[in-house]
Amino acid sequence: MLNTLGFQYVQSHNFIYIYSKRDIKIIVFIDNITLILKDDSAIISIVQKLQQYFKLYDLDPTSFLLLVQVKQDLEAHTILLSQSYYINELLKHFGMDDCNPVKTPLYSETDLFGLVPISSEQTEMKLVPYLSAVGSL
Repeated sequence: MLNTLGFQYVQSHNFIYIYSKRDIKIIVFIDNITLILKDDSAIISIVQKLQQYFKLYDLDPTSFLLLVQVKQDLEAHTILLSQSYYINELLKHFGMDDCNPVKTPLYSETDLFGLVPISSEQTEMKLVPYLSAVGSL
């Protein structure tokens, strides 16, 4: 249905649709729509078109979009995007919420071949979901 209105789905994630023409940007993620427009009259026009096909509810300004926190300051005309909430939730999920952050975990000159764990450490490491943690980033 969204295809007939000019939306294109994102190939890497088929639950995301994007509409982009001139100053009009619309992002649809499953059942949430975020409108990014400079002109209020364009918002009204697009909402009217979407209402022909879907039942819509105005949920006020976007505060989260695709796991990114959105903070708008209308007076300063700024938007702050942050993933700190998502990162903190990931750390809790993987039991690392009390870890000590560092800027870079390894020096760029580190010889990785010298870091291969011994077999007893390898057995213990199999219990840690590294692939899931890294894939969540």
